[in-house]
Amino acid sequence: MTFEEWCAQRGTTPEQSQRMSEWKDDLIDQPYAPIDLGPSVLHGVGVFVTQDIEPKGFIGQALNAKLQRTNMIGRYINHSHTPNCYLQKRAEGGYDLHALYGVNAGDELTMDYHATDLIRRGEL
Repeated sequence: MTFEEWCAQRGTTPEQSQRMSEWKDDLIDQPYAPIDLGPSVLHGVGVFVTQDIEPKGFIGQALNAKLQRTNMIGRYINHSHTPNCYLQKRAEGGYDLHALYGVNAGDELTMDYHATDLIRRGEL
């Protein structure tokens, strides 16, 4: 598959996809997470899961112990009042993203931004 075909499959132009890849400068490296960026019907760019995730299944690290955003999750996940994901605090610090219920490959991941407010205040 060519880069142009890959972009067309995701509904973006090569220029949009290039810009999305350049937006990753402030992200902390982490192990693989089954996610991809794409155009969102909710707002701008969204995070999409690339494989089925079981209820309460681990998706990836969202914030490290210093509460820095990791991978694309912490930066591009969109808000929803009916999210399909939630943050869970790790014993060693930081937060992981888990599926609230089963999420299918290709679905956009969403969370309630209120959780990040609670994290900043030390309440979650």
